[in-house]
Amino acid sequence: MKATENQKLYMREYYQRTKVERRAHRKQYNQEHKKAISERKRRYYLENIEKIRAYYSANREKQKEYRREHKVEYRAKSRKSYQKIKAEVISFYSKGNNICAYCGFTDMRALTIDHIGGGGNAHRKQIKRLSGGTFYCWLKRNNYPGGYQVLCANCQFIKRIVEGESQWKD
Repeated sequence: MKATENQKLYMREYYQRTKVERRAHRKQYNQEHKKAISERKRRYYLENIEKIRAYYSANREKQKEYRREHKVEYRAKSRKSYQKIKAEVISFYSKGNNICAYCGFTDMRALTIDHIGGGGNAHRKQIKRLSGGTFYCWLKRNNYPGGYQVLCANCQFIKRIVEGESQWKD
């Protein structure tokens, strides 16, 4: 049985009217069932790994072309994702204040995570997280381990010099 034009119109309007509620419900459901969803995705991936790999290798050129055509959108999405994870991590380690532990600077663009005892480069190499974004993700994934603090870029640079962690010594 085919839907009439009136039925199609009604359904379009209904979906437009309920879009916000459906999105909120889906978000709440995903939060409540996060582990089960993650496990289901992992199980599917493991059961279909060959099929998935074959699909991606067959469509590699299409994907590259699509990314080239949508470069600006990809960069914007990546930047937004980075800023979100950075804000979460900075907020956690500064106890919600988003402030440098030494000088009180509050501009998020200059706030960074500092290894309290030093050795940040060696640690990032050890866990294979060399950039800020992947390091922030690692911190979140590992339930925000201790031994870190929030410093602005200036204070972090000064700390490196004072503690002899840098080639720039006075």
